Amino acid sequence: MLLEHVVVLLRDVDTRWSSTFLMVNCFLELYPAIECFIHSDPKLSSTTQLFTSTELEVLNDIREYLYTFHSIQELASAEKTPTLLIVLPLYEGLLEILELMRDRLPNLSQVIDVLLDQLREYINKARTTCIYALAMGKSFLIML
Repeated sequence: MLLEHVVVLLRDVDTRWSSTFLMVNCFLELYPAIECFIHSDPKLSSTTQLFTSTELEVLNDIREYLYTFHSIQELASAEKTPTLLIVLPLYEGLLEILELMRDRLPNLSQVIDVLLDQLREYINKARTTCIYALAMGKSFLIML
């Protein structure tokens, strides 16, 4: 049995990584319907400018970029009380993902570079603390 995926407009959301990702994702899913709607009305068709294929490609890159943070947030918030044991390995993984993503999404490489610099600075500061060593050590033992 094929389950129907219902897509509706989003409203009343705080602007955060996840809500921004969800709005962009929703727009890209609804874009074919938006195109059909605009093309079905001659008045709209003559006065409304649709996205170009390049603009859609860039927006799709942005969606992929935001999906990374949405996923990390979802993993962290899966626990009732996210702890360093959960969050620190997620940051380490995020660093690796962003480094790979920089090559995959050249349109966003400058944004990713800025974020990588900030994330590396944060992680390097965290690595100098005893609590970081304890959390990462415990995290490693749990994975075994």
